[in-house]
Amino acid sequence: MRVLNPDFFERPALEVAGELLDKYLFTRVNGRKCGGRVVETEAYMGPEDRASHAACGLTARNSLMYGPAGVSYVYLCYGMHFCFNVVCGEESTPGAVLIRALEPETGVDEMKRRRGGKVLRELASGPAKLTQALGIDMRHNGLKLPAVEIYLAASGIPPRAFLRGPRVGISKSVSLNYRFFIKDCRFVSGHRQRGGALQ
Repeated sequence: MRVLNPDFFERPALEVAGELLDKYLFTRVNGRKCGGRVVETEAYMGPEDRASHAACGLTARNSLMYGPAGVSYVYLCYGMHFCFNVVCGEESTPGAVLIRALEPETGVDEMKRRRGGKVLRELASGPAKLTQALGIDMRHNGLKLPAVEIYLAASGIPPRAFLRGPRVGISKSVSLNYRFFIKDCRFVSGHRQRGGALQ
């Protein structure tokens, strides 16, 4: 496999989000390697994207989004769930891609243990499930990728067909088709797919 270096992410998040599909995401936490194929992503842009953390301008919380590309941006959602993003674009121009779902392939037994014995389909089919399964938390915020703990890689296998639709779990900029997902994939987060849009 070819490890993805920072230059892969030095493009707008909207472009990177689609190209991350069928790439591999791996973690090594407490000596356990886990990972699989990325099957769902969401792009978040700058202040013009009202659903983005950057919508309010530069803050202490979102400062990583304004920094160099290829850095992990991990945050706590609803005070209980971690979400894993990769910073994209030119420095000082905020953008990031949220990795929403994964098709587990490596370290499945460890992922099941972390997820309390959930079935394969439920191990990483959502951003909070994914971080729990892979052992990602705030310790991994700000990592320059690739890192020993987290890296993404390309396998050389041709990517599968994918669709675009509105992002989910947000209340602003809901009409933007910034969500990318593998067509007819059972590991995509639990939202129905119909005609290329999410229902």
